[in-house]
Amino acid sequence: MASAEVQAIAQQALTAWARAWSSRDMKAYEAAYRPDFKGSAGSHVEWLEQRRVRIEPRKRIEVGVSEVRAERRGEAIVVSFRQTYVSEGLSSQSRKSVTLELVGNRWLISAESGR
Repeated sequence: MASAEVQAIAQQALTAWARAWSSRDMKAYEAAYRPDFKGSAGSHVEWLEQRRVRIEPRKRIEVGVSEVRAERRGEAIVVSFRQTYVSEGLSSQSRKSVTLELVGNRWLISAESGR
C-alpha cells in the first residue's frame, strides 16, 4: 500500500471520528472503534458508558484534527496527529496517536494514546 493511500485512509478515518464526536453522535462515534475496544476501562461496555457520560451532556463540542502523519506497520496503520477540543468551559490541544486496524472493509481504532 502506497504512503499516499495510507495517509488518505488515516485522514478519512479521523475525519469521520472527529465529526461523530463533534455532533455527539454516539452510534457513529462507537462505530469508529473496534467492537472490542476498551481503552483503559475494564470492558467495551464500560468504556462506552464512560464516553457517553462525557459526550452526551455537552451542548457543544468541536473536535479538530491536524498535522496527521500515518505509517503502515504490518497489518495496522499508526497515526499521530494534533487534536483540538472545545466545549463549554474547556478548550485544549494535544498530540494523540491511534492505531487503525482493518475490520471487514473498515479501518477502525484499536488503540489510542494522548500526550
